Amino acid sequence: MVHKAENKMVSVIIPTFNDSSDRLSRSIFSVINQTYRKIEIFIIDDGSKLPFAGLNKTIKDKRISWLPLKKNSGVAKARNHALTKAKGKYVAFLDTGDWWEKDKLSEQLKVFASTQFKDCILTYSDAQTHFPDGSIGKMVAKNKGRLYPQALVNVPVSGSCSSALLLTEVLLGVGGFYESEDIPEDKELWVQLSKVGSFDYISNLLVHIEVHLPSSRSFSAEKKKKPYLKFIELHETELKSYRLYKKAIANYHEQIGMKYYLSGDNKQSIVNWLKRICYNPSFTSFLDLIILIWSALTKKEYRVIRSKVYKTINKIRGKKI
Repeated sequence: MVHKAENKMVSVIIPTFNDSSDRLSRSIFSVINQTYRKIEIFIIDDGSKLPFAGLNKTIKDKRISWLPLKKNSGVAKARNHALTKAKGKYVAFLDTGDWWEKDKLSEQLKVFASTQFKDCILTYSDAQTHFPDGSIGKMVAKNKGRLYPQALVNVPVSGSCSSALLLTEVLLGVGGFYESEDIPEDKELWVQLSKVGSFDYISNLLVHIEVHLPSSRSFSAEKKKKPYLKFIELHETELKSYRLYKKAIANYHEQIGMKYYLSGDNKQSIVNWLKRICYNPSFTSFLDLIILIWSALTKKEYRVIRSKVYKTINKIRGKKI
């Protein structure tokens, strides 16, 4: 059934933990300044030394609820706690440091109102990534419909949580974000939601993603190994039934290899890339390894080289790889 999204409340949840006032305020004001006005905003502080970076004393907006937690419990629990307060028909999440274009919510609500999928439960958009060195990249929205079992091996939502707008009732129905173990909580959410309904997208750049500094947990290969493998272990039966287990392991090595690369450990990056090829040999995986080695030898940015190489190949082939 097509959604009549007009005049429906949207609940926006922003988790924060020991973030700077500049990063947090950038995220908050991108929500406050949305053209779609019927929103409520929950800013939940996950046990910071200075709750909300002190912004709760300076930012005044009646739509904002400041929710402090005494103890740091992780982003999944923080989001779920705020979710229990939400009254909106729709809910959106925004990670601190990320920000939205002013028409993000209004454009996504239009997708809900016009989608071809009667069981649509989530919409998202293109996203732009912003790296510490000032360079930018693009995440293109391209997956729609029923995305399980695709969600078992890939992240189907460009921009992930900061991009998604979803039905609150459905999110509550799947139990919110997974809290039981340390796994990629957003990836697990897409898996559970993809069992329930369809995803749709708008091909507009509506979301900006701040790529974290190498010192952050999300950048650390060592800290991400166990959660990533735990996710695969949790879904091992389904992955094997769909004959996707090897592909999932290959993707794991690709992700870990990239994190090693970004941290400057070219040796471990290449080792993981080789393992990726062993589990899922393909033209793309071989080419990516060559580009990675080329990048390490020339000290040029991998993603810049890769973009140029694939653009050249696409021109020659007349199609995307």
